[in-house]
Amino acid sequence: MVHIALPTGSSPARPGYYADTGIPLLMEAMTRVGGAPKTMDVTLVDGASVISPLESFNIGKRDLLAARKCLWRFGLGVLTEDVEGVISRTVSATVGEKGVQVINPAVLIVDDSSLARMIVSRCLTSIGLQDVLFREASDGVDALVCLRAHPVDVVVSDLNMPNLDGVGLLAAIREDPQLRHTPFIVSSSVVSEAKSARLQELGAVGVVLKPVSPAQFRELLHVFMRGAA
Repeated sequence: MVHIALPTGSSPARPGYYADTGIPLLMEAMTRVGGAPKTMDVTLVDGASVISPLESFNIGKRDLLAARKCLWRFGLGVLTEDVEGVISRTVSATVGEKGVQVINPAVLIVDDSSLARMIVSRCLTSIGLQDVLFREASDGVDALVCLRAHPVDVVVSDLNMPNLDGVGLLAAIREDPQLRHTPFIVSSSVVSEAKSARLQELGAVGVVLKPVSPAQFRELLHVFMRGAA
C-alpha cells in the first residue's frame, strides 16, 4: 500500500508522499520480494476535497490523475475505486490477505423529530457526503447507547430533546474517554446565550440554525476541516 498526499514532488526523505515517486517505489519493493507488479489488483481510495469542495488547488483530483498516469506506465489499470467527495476515508489492509477494507465515515444525527433527522441527512448528502453512513437517535440517551456501540466521525444534534438534551449529550461525550474527541455540531432553532456559552466551553464545532440548509453545513464543515488540517 502507498499513501499519497501530493501528485508530484522531489523530497528524497519522503518519496512515498508523492504519486510519481511513491508508486514506482512500491513496484520496486514488490519486485524485490518476488512479486509481479503486473498481476496486481489496484484499488484507488479517497481523492476527497477535505479543505473545501470548491478548493482551487483540486489536490484530491490531481492525486488521482497522477496515480492513474503512473499506474498506466506500469501497464496497470484500476480494478476498484472509492474516490472523491468531501470527507477522507479510512483504509485498512491485512498482510497476507487479498484486498483492502474501506471504512466510510459515519455521522450520528440526533433529534426527537424523524423529519428533522431526514432533512439533516439530505442536506449533508447534497453537499457531497453520499458515501457517509448515517446513524440516527431520538434523544441524548439513545445517542449515547448508539455511540458506545458504534463510534462515529461527527455528531449533529438538536438541543431540546426529552430524557437528555443536546448540552447534556455533549457533556457526556466529553466525559467519556472513548468519545471525548468526537466533533459535535448543534442543529437548533433557538440557542440562548447561556447555552451558547456552555456549548463553546464544551468544544462544540458550531451551530446550524433551523430551518437548516445545505449551505449552512457546507460552510461549517469547510471551517471545521480547514481548522483541523
